[in-house]
Amino acid sequence: MINKELIDSSWTPDHYMIYLYLSVANADYNLSDDELEALHSKFDDREEALDRNYSTIIMDVMKEYKQHSDFEMNEFIMDYSDKFCSDQETKVKIMADLKDIIEADGIVKDVETLMFRNIKRMLG
Repeated sequence: MINKELIDSSWTPDHYMIYLYLSVANADYNLSDDELEALHSKFDDREEALDRNYSTIIMDVMKEYKQHSDFEMNEFIMDYSDKFCSDQETKVKIMADLKDIIEADGIVKDVETLMFRNIKRMLG
């Protein structure tokens, strides 16, 4: 179940980005250490610059993500894309990052490619 109250009140674009990264990394229902490391690497430089603990944010997003069915995940991505991902520059960065994450474990599975394409379509 999507916790809209929590998301509307406290989530930032970074939360949404992490949600997208988790969605593609876990598309095969196997979140590998390499994929998780690639996800963390997307925020390493930013963490120092912004003095934010992205590990905590990732864990918070993971908690919400794990409560969603596949249908709710797609619904969430579509419903919040305009709020958290409205400009083309951000979309291009996210898509490049998603590609890096699905390639992180050295094996790109069909289901990951399908999720990548679905996210691309949903972001517009």
